[in-house]
Amino acid sequence: MQVFTRPELAAHEISFWTTRTGTGLIFGSGLIVAFVVGIMVLYQTLATQITRQLPQFATLKAIGYSNGFLNAIVLIEAVLVMLIAFVPAFAVAIGIYAVVRSQTLLPVNMTGIELGGVLAATLLMSVISALLSLGRLRRADPAEIF
Repeated sequence: MQVFTRPELAAHEISFWTTRTGTGLIFGSGLIVAFVVGIMVLYQTLATQITRQLPQFATLKAIGYSNGFLNAIVLIEAVLVMLIAFVPAFAVAIGIYAVVRSQTLLPVNMTGIELGGVLAATLLMSVISALLSLGRLRRADPAEIF
């Protein structure tokens, strides 16, 4: 027999369900897959945008803008795309939480800490995808484009 305080019991239950059951492992694996897929989707979007705008980037390089400046443009674009997508996704998540809460009577809530964690993970995804897509931008040679 074990005696727990309420916070200790909550921590014990979370630990049990996330590490010792199939449900926790499936959700954990799903999070990893979603993270990788998010990076790849944004990478493809950014790579397409860079390819379409390659003559403009090459022109900026030709008139003296540094690679750092062009990299910053791509990073800003990645963060803006992430923020634009995050707002409706957050609204949908709040709706799903409400449905789950009403249908199952489970106390699921989006706390500020969870929101901050999701925002940080999403920001990390956008930065990683921007860094992956910068290879195309570095290869932009003004002499070859024109």
